[in-house]
Amino acid sequence: MVDSRALNLQFGDVAQAIARGEMSRDDLDAELGQLVGGELAGRQHEEQITIAKHVGIGVEDLVAAEVALAKLQPTMEGEHQ
Repeated sequence: MVDSRALNLQFGDVAQAIARGEMSRDDLDAELGQLVGGELAGRQHEEQITIAKHVGIGVEDLVAAEVALAKLQPTMEGEHQ
């Protein structure tokens, strides 16, 4: 599972492993959005292993910022009183 097939095919560990012949494009079963959105199923059995590789895409940064802001907001509100 990767965050973006297009980016992983161009950059980072996945691209390097494909270039060395250690894996192929077909080994990239799903993108994160497909799993989260329910388009594809994740693991079906406890014995299955999911390997995730993230090169980082903007939407991941946005979600991380939203989570951080939500956690900080209660403390920030107390400062403005």
